[in-house]
Amino acid sequence: MTKHILTEINKHQDMQAAFDQPENTEELPEPIHLPEIRDLRANTSFGGFSILQGKLSWEGSDDDRVVYRVYQETEGIPNKVGEITGKHEYTIKGFDLLGERRYFIVPYDPLTKLEGKRSEIVKMSF
Repeated sequence: MTKHILTEINKHQDMQAAFDQPENTEELPEPIHLPEIRDLRANTSFGGFSILQGKLSWEGSDDDRVVYRVYQETEGIPNKVGEITGKHEYTIKGFDLLGERRYFIVPYDPLTKLEGKRSEIVKMSF
């Protein structure tokens, strides 16, 4: 009912034009749109301070405020191993020669403190 009343009033008087922003208030930031990561890739290479390192890369958002949380899944249990803001790759150091590791990425909105949809799992082994 309130919406209907305000809509009718706005037809006769532009309510937004009559609004004056109070002093000492800040504009709200633009909302962050979390991407759906569909192309997570995993690579291994030699170099750095450790003998082997892994690299996860993906196509992400153009919004550099998006935080990407990196999870390693072991025996079905996810463990957050790091996060990176505004970039679309993450380096994993101290990679083991034996075994296989499973990773996925979850975009995170620091404004709303909500996580988006997790990516598919990629396997990394050498």
